[in-house]
Amino acid sequence: MITSQEIIEKCLKDGRDYMYIGGERYRPGDCLLYNGQELTVKKILDQVHFFDQRNFCMHSYMYHEQKWEHCPERNADKKTKDRIHYAVIADKVRTEREKFHDSEIQNKPFQVYDAYNRIYFWETMCRHILKKEYDPNDKDSEALLKLSDKLTARGATLLADMYRHFLLKSENIGSKFDRERFVTGYIAAQTKENERY
Repeated sequence: MITSQEIIEKCLKDGRDYMYIGGERYRPGDCLLYNGQELTVKKILDQVHFFDQRNFCMHSYMYHEQKWEHCPERNADKKTKDRIHYAVIADKVRTEREKFHDSEIQNKPFQVYDAYNRIYFWETMCRHILKKEYDPNDKDSEALLKLSDKLTARGATLLADMYRHFLLKSENIGSKFDRERFVTGYIAAQTKENERY
């Protein structure tokens, strides 16, 4: 959370650069807890209204009504500390998706048309992971985070590796159940492959 010294030094404005929620100052990117789930201040509208990460308009008085909790260790300058596994994965996937989107924009229209299946996979799996951003930790999320970290250390990305697995297995990802099954199968295959080496 923001300090009064920082407000003075940077000439920050209440209701534009920060706001008070439950007696504490919050800026865009800072998190609260609501039923154990992260609630992130995405954009401040005025002194009492803000958009959360789902683009829902929230009110600062909801802190008391809905029994939100302060969570200073998850604020904007400590983004990944003690966060839910899928939230950390979602941050990485967002970055991957932006790079993928930028690379597709550079292509000619006929190349984009040829890459339709690849685009469909990236968009579908990206949305799937982002929807799970606030799910509690489980065995799959922990394994997926470890795989993501290993891939990052090797200079690879999670979605690109998932796409490689998708092409090898030629699985269906049309429904939520299919996507869940695909992720579980991907984790199992990667774990098995890592055990061999």
